[in-house]
Amino acid sequence: AANQAGASRIIYVSSAIVFGPTDGRTADETWPCALGPYFLEYQRTKVLGEIEAERLAAAGLPVLIALPLLFFGPQADFARSTYNKVLNRLILDFWRDRLLGPSGVEHRWINAAHIDDVVAGLCLTAERGMVGERYLLTGENVTVQGFLEALSAVSGIRRRSRFRPFGLVRAAAAIQEC
Repeated sequence: AANQAGASRIIYVSSAIVFGPTDGRTADETWPCALGPYFLEYQRTKVLGEIEAERLAAAGLPVLIALPLLFFGPQADFARSTYNKVLNRLILDFWRDRLLGPSGVEHRWINAAHIDDVVAGLCLTAERGMVGERYLLTGENVTVQGFLEALSAVSGIRRRSRFRPFGLVRAAAAIQEC
């Protein structure tokens, strides 16, 4: 439909989730899509969408692929992704001084970008991107603890993270479910 309407560019907004686990390696735009198994239906559908977008680009349509991952900031709570909801909850818990989670989470890696940076990246992809190319719209790879430290530095608010042994958090969650 976009081609029939004479669109000079078609931006497919995929997700860096298509890469799947990178086993500690840093992915770039050349990283291939994971071909399963998929840990979320969302990941599977994004991979299928990207494969179709690449097929259309190979057929001569002016397709570019944008790959955001996690984002935060004003109005970012509209994101339906479970991971975005978890990230935004982490930020809200930081502001409310309610940080509590299972031990070990603070050492897990995340990659998040401010919503304004993602939108700017989408605009730049549309304005200057090369047809058939992919563009990562992500932030830096940081640990959860590093992300919380960055929030402290930017806000001037000092919070003490209260990470608890996983078994204790699991038992508390089970009790709440009753």
